[in-house]
Amino acid sequence: VDQQFGRIVATALAEVRFRGYRGISPTVGELNRDDFIFAVGARGQYALKDWMAIVADYRTELVQTSYMSIVGDDPSYTRTELTAGVRAAF
Repeated sequence: VDQQFGRIVATALAEVRFRGYRGISPTVGELNRDDFIFAVGARGQYALKDWMAIVADYRTELVQTSYMSIVGDDPSYTRTELTAGVRAAF
C-alpha cells in the first residue's frame, strides 16, 4: 500500500509465503523441508527534488521451518532491519 502526502510517500507491506524443498541430500539432514515466511514493513520517503529523496525503511521477517540438520540445528529465525539514507535516480 502506497500513499502520498505532498512530498512524503508512505508505504506499508505485509507478506506471507509458503516454501517447500524436496530431495535434500540425507548427508545434510531431513529429505524434505517446509517453510512459513511472514514479513511486515514500512517505508517513508521525503522528496527533496524530482530525482532525490530521503528514505527510511523498516522490515521484520519471521521464518519458521520444519527442517533440522543432522546435528539438530533449527534454522528458523526472526530478522529486523532498519535502514535510512538518500536515494537518487539518474
